[in-house]
Order: sequence, then C-alpha cells, then structure tokens
Amino acid sequence: MCMIRGCSQWTRYFYKRPCSSFYSVEKVVISLGGSVVNPGTLNVQFLRAFCAVVRRHAKKKQIVVVTGGGTTAREYMAAVEDKGSYAQSILGIECTQLHALLVSYFFGKREQVPRTMGELRKLLRTSTFIICGGFPESLGTTSDGTAAEIAKLMGARRFINVTNVKGLY
Repeated sequence: MCMIRGCSQWTRYFYKRPCSSFYSVEKVVISLGGSVVNPGTLNVQFLRAFCAVVRRHAKKKQIVVVTGGGTTAREYMAAVEDKGSYAQSILGIECTQLHALLVSYFFGKREQVPRTMGELRKLLRTSTFIICGGFPESLGTTSDGTAAEIAKLMGARRFINVTNVKGLY
C-alpha cells in the first residue's frame, strides 16, 4: 500500500519511490524557533497546540518542520566561545536536534528525525511528514537558513517561520 493516506495504488512495493500522487501534494516547510519551544522553560502547552494545528492542516501536504536551538543553543555556544566556531556550531546543531526529538515525541514520529541532509533526502522521497533540526553539513548556518535550504531542495510552495524573537542569531 502506498504511504500516502487515502491512496489505493500499490506502487510502493514495486518501486523505490512513492506513487505519482505523492508529487501533487503541496510542500510546506515550517521553521519552528527554539525560543518558542523553550522560552526559558519547555512550552508544553504551545507544543500541544502546534501539534494539533499542524495535524489539522497536514492532509494532502508534505510538511517538514525544522526546529531551532533558541536560548538553549545560545547558552551552550557561549560556554565554549573560547573553543572556536566549530565547537559552537556543533553544540548549536545538537540543541536543534534535541528540540527536533522533543517535538517528534509530540507527533509520535520519534524514528523519523534525520540527523544529516542525506537522511533527509531519503525521507523526502517517501514521507509526508518529517521533523528535523540543523545538520552538520550546514555548519555556521542558522536553523532558519537550513529550513530555507530544505524549502528550496523540495520545491516548497510555503515557508512558515514560527518565532518569538526579533532577529536571527
């Protein structure tokens, strides 16, 4: 059976890519700011509401949610300022991945969190809903930049930036 809800075609078993109806879905990237996920303490109420809204609008869409690191990432990165930009970038990326894992639990998608751009590309071929953070291949880039790169890669028609800060860090 095809992975797309409501599709009766069986092509998934015969080909490595999903059936043709997969390519007609609207593609959306949501950049979910880390400071929204954790504005000082985890915002569980927001995460539940976000999950409900995304689920309500997810039909006939391919959605990628890219989580940011927020204050958590900035604090970790500041702690290793004397270790250089590479150490800071790695810690920032790991914070975005931690937030992605947290958000994935709210959606029940824990096994679907890619850790590299290559893993994401594979999932884009077969999945209609993906949650991820930043990637090591994007060192020195914000999660908003990574989300924009993903939007370009998948040909997204919509890019939604969910934030509570006035700029990019």
